[in-house]
Amino acid sequence: MCRKILSRKRCISDLCDKKQFLPFTHQTNRSVNYNETTKLNDRFIRVGWYGTFDFVIPSVQPAKRHCGAKYPAYLQSEPDVERVIVDVTVCMRGCRSKKIIKALKCSERLTVYRLVRLSTNGAAYCLGGIETGPDFNTNVTIDTDTNLRLVAGFDDEQEFIFDCSFPNPNQDSFVYKATWFVDDVIVYESNYTDYNDAYKIRSLTDTRLRDSNITTLGFQLHCDVRAADDVKRRSSLPSTSNKTFIGMIVSNLAYNLKEGGHATIWIRSTVPIGCADDNGGCTLSVTADIPKEGGDRCKPSPTANGGCGISIKASEWNEWHQLNISSTVTEDYGQAVIQKKIFLRADDEYFYQPIWGNYFLEPVTIYITKDTSLIEGKLCKISSDPYLLDFYSFWSTSFQMEGTFYLSKMDNVEVQVTECSGVFLGTGYCICGVVVRVGRTAFMINRCNLGYWYIDYILCDDGGDILDVRKRKEIIFEMYLPSDTRVLILLTGDSKYNWLNIYIIPSVRDIGKTTGLCGELTGDPPDVEYNDGYFNSFRVDKKASLFDPGNWKTLTEWASNNAARIQHCRCDDKADDKIDTSLNCTLVPGATTCSSDTAYTLFHKKRCINPLRKKRSLPRGLHPQILHHRRLRRDVSWKNRWTLKSANEYCSGLFNNSMVIKRCEGIRGINIEGAIETCVSDIKLSGTDVFALSAISSVSSQCLREASMNGTLREEKVDSNKTILEMVNEVACPGECSDQGLCEHGKCICNSGFIGSDCSVSLSKPPLAHNLEADGHCDLSLDDCNEVAVFGGRFVDHDKTKCKLLPFKIKNDQVTVSEDIIIQTAVFESIGEVTCKLSSRKRRRRSVDVPVIDETVTGYKVSVSNNGQNYSQQLNLIIYNTECINCSIDNSNEMSCTFSHFTIPGKCICNSGFIGSDCSVSLSKPPLAHNLEADGHCDLSLDDCNEVAVFGGRFVDHDKTKCKLLPFKIKNDQVTVSEDIIIQTAVFESIGEVTCKLSSRKRRRRSVDVPVIDETVTGYKVSVSNNGQNYSQQLNLIIYNTECINCSIDNSNEMICTFSSYHCIMHNICYGNGTMYNTGIREFVCRADSSGKAWFAVINETVIDNDRAKVINETVIDNDRAKVINETVIDNDAAKDGIDAVVIGISVVAAVVIIIFISIIIVCERRSHKISGAYSVATNPVYDPKDENPTNDYDTVSLSQHSAHVYEEFK
Repeated sequence: MCRKILSRKRCISDLCDKKQFLPFTHQTNRSVNYNETTKLNDRFIRVGWYGTFDFVIPSVQPAKRHCGAKYPAYLQSEPDVERVIVDVTVCMRGCRSKKIIKALKCSERLTVYRLVRLSTNGAAYCLGGIETGPDFNTNVTIDTDTNLRLVAGFDDEQEFIFDCSFPNPNQDSFVYKATWFVDDVIVYESNYTDYNDAYKIRSLTDTRLRDSNITTLGFQLHCDVRAADDVKRRSSLPSTSNKTFIGMIVSNLAYNLKEGGHATIWIRSTVPIGCADDNGGCTLSVTADIPKEGGDRCKPSPTANGGCGISIKASEWNEWHQLNISSTVTEDYGQAVIQKKIFLRADDEYFYQPIWGNYFLEPVTIYITKDTSLIEGKLCKISSDPYLLDFYSFWSTSFQMEGTFYLSKMDNVEVQVTECSGVFLGTGYCICGVVVRVGRTAFMINRCNLGYWYIDYILCDDGGDILDVRKRKEIIFEMYLPSDTRVLILLTGDSKYNWLNIYIIPSVRDIGKTTGLCGELTGDPPDVEYNDGYFNSFRVDKKASLFDPGNWKTLTEWASNNAARIQHCRCDDKADDKIDTSLNCTLVPGATTCSSDTAYTLFHKKRCINPLRKKRSLPRGLHPQILHHRRLRRDVSWKNRWTLKSANEYCSGLFNNSMVIKRCEGIRGINIEGAIETCVSDIKLSGTDVFALSAISSVSSQCLREASMNGTLREEKVDSNKTILEMVNEVACPGECSDQGLCEHGKCICNSGFIGSDCSVSLSKPPLAHNLEADGHCDLSLDDCNEVAVFGGRFVDHDKTKCKLLPFKIKNDQVTVSEDIIIQTAVFESIGEVTCKLSSRKRRRRSVDVPVIDETVTGYKVSVSNNGQNYSQQLNLIIYNTECINCSIDNSNEMSCTFSHFTIPGKCICNSGFIGSDCSVSLSKPPLAHNLEADGHCDLSLDDCNEVAVFGGRFVDHDKTKCKLLPFKIKNDQVTVSEDIIIQTAVFESIGEVTCKLSSRKRRRRSVDVPVIDETVTGYKVSVSNNGQNYSQQLNLIIYNTECINCSIDNSNEMICTFSSYHCIMHNICYGNGTMYNTGIREFVCRADSSGKAWFAVINETVIDNDRAKVINETVIDNDRAKVINETVIDNDAAKDGIDAVVIGISVVAAVVIIIFISIIIVCERRSHKISGAYSVATNPVYDPKDENPTNDYDTVSLSQHSAHVYEEFK
């Protein structure tokens, strides 16, 4: 959808009008209001367009762990213009993680999004509701016993009429509409009607299904009902029915047979089978599409109509019907479980209700068990923490290595395991992930670094059941490889510790072919030295790891001719042409091995991811809209002189002269007489013999199928040493060569004037060239335009099939066609498509001395011929750059181009006043600066805050795109903006995002002599310009440390910050209470609590109060109450009674002199500010550290406490 082959207009129409998008899953859990624990995960979402009426992805960040996800995803801004595809930004974690997606607003009620895989596990898209109509919630059901009605204009054809039923709410003012979904895709949306809906406007019919290209059954159906007060008002939220399967169900899709055993397949329809026959004689046949198999040479082959099946009467549609199956006994040796597939299909056409025609039921798998002892006792396992037991050993070996390893590898099959550490409190290792791959089909069980188990198919590009995965009892998984090898995986552990135990049970097909940690299966096992070198030899290179999605694109697919592909069952020989209700399945080597019981659940593949897209674009009309015309009543009279006799004579003669009919006579099941009757009937109805050869082709096809399915006809020689099958092949040419050639060895040799595998293409008539890819437009901004696909036909796979190219130029609305003619061999793609090669047109700058304005568009008139002579009509291909040129081709194949601005080859040169790659940005208007990352908050505890992302637009990738930064400070709730202006070139990220560089703010201490309390927050006012002149509105960016500061920005862009009471804040660094700070000269300690905060100096681990204490000789002194002599503390009043005899003998005069001397020193030191102490710094905003008596509003540690501490230390 919306690839380059589609015009933008058509893409929007497909999405908005035809509703070709997927609905959001888990709508309730995705709600922004949903806060219960779920495990929504869009890491591996299927990429594509999604939408649901009345729901949008919100543009407001949801609360954490809402929307059923660990990381809710929301939009940075909503699309505001209808029917225009735009890029929008998806945010997670405050927009620290972003993705760009496309969005299309179809209407007020519907916006669709092209969702991509989110970048981490646990992330999921949110949904928010929009304004709705009345409160309406009801129980909706679909009646599977639905009514059938005649199709208008036909008296023998019926169709379903499904009703979206709900109880009558008895609201006369309400009207209702229904929306129908097939496999979750909208197929029909009704208009509003009253509750009774007399004209079945709300009902779903076969005709309405065909309008949406649903032409057969086998789908899940559900419907929504909405109510409105009237048709012009908003509707209510939808009430949804449960899903109902429409088609036929098989009671069991897997059956186990012992060799020679039997079983019964039970089939029942979930809906009635149409029947307009008054006698009720309608019968629908369900047959088994199965080829016959022939011994060791039997390989997988296309399915073909078989004779085994059941006949279901329309009147018995809701009853169970049975098909018996059995297994023959073979003499093969070995132990294996062989898988057979039975493909059940309804009649090619069922005229009473055409939607039943060519309906394929789900295939049934038959497992046939045969006992053997060839590989008994062989097992490889890796388990616990972990231990490895390989095919060589009897004892396990400890395997303690982190990384990804090959456990087993063979051909295009591998089992990779990842071992990680830290499972048991960091002391051991475990197997935390495993990927099992067959070709481009892979299944993963993984918990490595996820915190939960991820279990799903990660690739299934090969289709079919190449890798069969089964789940048992929730924690046991079994996988069956094409070689019959079984991989058993057990998820082990509890809520805290989890790991995998993996077992590989080999088959006889593994002998001599395997490698990896499990070793090689051989009768002569080698002596292995288990060491790091040996184990590392099986380490997976990071470029080959299946745990990295980037490596998936290099994988090769499973070979379609591999002998281990799925085999089929076959019918027993029949004695008549009736449907046989017995089916026989025979053991054939090369079948896929599966388990021998049904106590399991097959793991679905619905969420498979295909990381690669086909390069080729899809042709227009690949899914054409089906037109429904009224069927005309057939004239059953003979016409154009044909009679019953002449028609019989013609058809009988045609069949009698056919070699293929002669060689098919006598083969069981070939009804030649019936084919002749068909030939006659066709002549009667059409009045011509144009359909006669198709009757022979029908017999020829059936004959070839029967001959190839019958072992006798396929292998026994009967004539000229040839088998019946070989003899039929010699004369079975397509369409009897259309009576316009000879059949030789199975190939047509066409008469002159005809060509083709069946000689049906006349060289006198050119093929039809219907249209070119992308409707004849090739965009040089996206493509090299070196080839173009032509759709039409019939084209022929022959070297005479040619493309003719006439180059032209468009200038000033005049088309000038060159006289040069380019003729080359077409590349045959199919009978409806060829590719014509063009000259390479890579986008590159040409060397010119002076740039010129060159408003010239080039292209080709393209036509095709099957013989190089008669060419089709010419189709115009225009090659131009859509960034600045717009071209159109009307229904008459006329072309016109307009130029949005001046151009030089390959590049747009904008007019004055405009800028951008497409010149759409006006310089007269500033860009929109909508918001900053993290809503303008930068946390210094987590980030260096050296850049900030600005979201808005439209921004331009140009050196004139500038950021303007105005620094500011916030202090005491006052914002002071600096006069300095910083202007620098913005870093262009996208049209919706630029990055502005800031000054580096790494968390580091600055050198200070005295620490201070600095409760200041800084930031910038940020704006952006596309030309360095017209700047956007300013957005505030606050830079702070959330460990101790809390800031907010309200809707009016006002800023407020509060500071923690338990931290000393300096230079945007938070120092908790009791934290030490060393200036290099001395240490300080932070004292912060609810009463205040301050820095205090530390001497001998003692905090000093400057106003009340002094330090002399490293001892604290209280001037009023204590003296220190010879490092001894003395209390004048309390120490007199303790003076000993030595002190009494000291001269009183000497003591007085000393005291006076000390006092003088103290006074001098105070005046010179050289006292050995520290300042007590309060959180006063006008504090000056040089002030001798700083203001201190808070109490400091008391002197008595200091004295006591020093005295205790002295003692």
